[in-house]
Amino acid sequence: MSPLFSIFQSIIHQNREEQRQTEQAHLNSMQLSFTFSQNLIGLFVIFILILFPFSSADRKSETGLICGSSKHIDNSYVPNIVKVMDSLQKQVGSRNWGCGFITSPLLQIYGLAQCHDDLSRLDCKICFFQGRVKLPRCLPATSARIYLNGCFIRYDNYNFFHEAIDPMNDAVVCGEPTNALTDRFLHMEFKQRLAAAIQNVTAMALGNGTFAAAEAKGRVFSVYALAQCWNTLEKDECRKCLVKAGSKLSQCAPGSGGSAFFAGCYMKYSTQHFFKKSVESKARYGKINSP
Repeated sequence: MSPLFSIFQSIIHQNREEQRQTEQAHLNSMQLSFTFSQNLIGLFVIFILILFPFSSADRKSETGLICGSSKHIDNSYVPNIVKVMDSLQKQVGSRNWGCGFITSPLLQIYGLAQCHDDLSRLDCKICFFQGRVKLPRCLPATSARIYLNGCFIRYDNYNFFHEAIDPMNDAVVCGEPTNALTDRFLHMEFKQRLAAAIQNVTAMALGNGTFAAAEAKGRVFSVYALAQCWNTLEKDECRKCLVKAGSKLSQCAPGSGGSAFFAGCYMKYSTQHFFKKSVESKARYGKINSP
């Protein structure tokens, strides 16, 4: 190997190492900027939880986090996300959901946050804050979505506001059957109760707008179901999402619970009561009795 070739290789290696260090420095700067903003939010969450320790006990827990595969390192990237999240935070504080976007400077960012309609204003804020502080785990991904038991947050680099389904990322998680549900005859009755709950909660949500909660009462057990479309969807888009989610969720039987995490909606069922029958949601709550 000639000395000239060795020198050339050395220069290439040095340039690559300098590029790697530069990219890492950009990423560290981005994460530090985002972390500082999130720490302020985190302190507020702790303060609220100290004041209201029993508020939304189960509805703020994380149930799913999806990070996009594409990565991007740019000085405007994190500031744009922070600006969108700040906008969502203000909207959530006043109406329990929000959407927004920034298209300049590039990279463009679109964001959506939605609480389930049975949550109180305070519980919604707590759920949003909890989700917001977890999203930086996806950096430097150009997209991320997080599902909590009471809310949903997503950011991406394109307009997804009318996206009902996403075959690449939509998912269903099924629970294990309880002892009673392993009985063959009870299993059949449970499937009927579950089908009735999913059918009725879907119809009720479409009739109400975007949300419904229902209870299918049985002789041995009841099935509780909740459905929530994101408010940016049109009615036909909401229907498409709920029908697809319900079809997949029904396959969880005889599991005692299951959740469908879709691009445009969320659906959950359980043999345990899990949603709130508050004053705000009373008109959107129904019971289906056993025949």
